[in-house]
Amino acid sequence: MSEKDLVQTDGPLATQMSGHLKTEYSGPHGDFLKRRALEHPESPLSRELMMASGWVNRLNVEISTLLSENERLKEAQQWRPIETAPKDQTYILIYNDCESIYVGQWIGDELQWSNGDVCGPDYINPTYWMPLPAPPVDPTKEPR
Repeated sequence: MSEKDLVQTDGPLATQMSGHLKTEYSGPHGDFLKRRALEHPESPLSRELMMASGWVNRLNVEISTLLSENERLKEAQQWRPIETAPKDQTYILIYNDCESIYVGQWIGDELQWSNGDVCGPDYINPTYWMPLPAPPVDPTKEPR
């Protein structure tokens, strides 16, 4: 029995798995299961081992993708040096040397900011910035 024969087995699980057996990434556990299935093709468990190897490899790909996305999201929420802030009137969070946080934006060469009480281009020495979080999504309203 070949790997191709194992992929083309009948039944809902085999149909569901057939698209996942060949992935670009193979983890050690999935490879181990596949080797065992191919070493003992007459074994009643060889089909199940081959399908399990595909699932393990697919899960390894998904885990790797999720870990990368998690790192990207964590990096997006880090304070960055103020020199790297966008100068295109995008609203940002601003941190200053007095350990206060403001909302602001650059208008021309001037940083406009507000802390909800005081605002203006003066009185603060910004040191870091961070993008604003995305606004909340209200599932009862249609997107604009």
